[in-house]
Amino acid sequence: MKNVPFKWCNRGMIKTLFHGLLSALVLLTMGLGVMNSLGDEEDIYIAELEIEGFSPVILYESPVISSETEIIEVSDEKDMIISKRPGKTRYHNVAIVMDLDHFPEQMLNWRQETVAGIFTKRWGTVTIKQRETGKVKIQYIFYEGWPSKLTYYFTGGRFFVRYEIAVARIEAKKYPLMPE
Repeated sequence: MKNVPFKWCNRGMIKTLFHGLLSALVLLTMGLGVMNSLGDEEDIYIAELEIEGFSPVILYESPVISSETEIIEVSDEKDMIISKRPGKTRYHNVAIVMDLDHFPEQMLNWRQETVAGIFTKRWGTVTIKQRETGKVKIQYIFYEGWPSKLTYYFTGGRFFVRYEIAVARIEAKKYPLMPE
């Protein structure tokens, strides 16, 4: 009989273990980027939202900003190799959470106008910066945004607003945090 290491372990168990470790790694790296709850006093970073024509707002949680590019598979008739090329890029809604007490009336009115059929696109920025020094870590600039979703909820004894802005394009500008 051959000496087989990990005889008690089958392929399915290894795959499940790998996926579990990968999920844990993703969650860990997400937590290291920008703190999940930007409203706590212990956090290093704060997030600020500025929209064209509105007053700036400090966000309670780190905003969700993402995009995704289609993958187009291309192959020649002669070759058996399939190449991959980038296709259309889709920008997901910019999802922000703020305390209801700090939710600006201007943003509520903008949402109500959209619901009423008055469609106004605006550009804006979400800036992540150090709480202590105010130095900018990263800034997301979105273009042709309009409010697509508004949700009120109550948790931990506080009222919050989740506001989603549909956008046409997002740019990210990263700034080095230089020590003084």
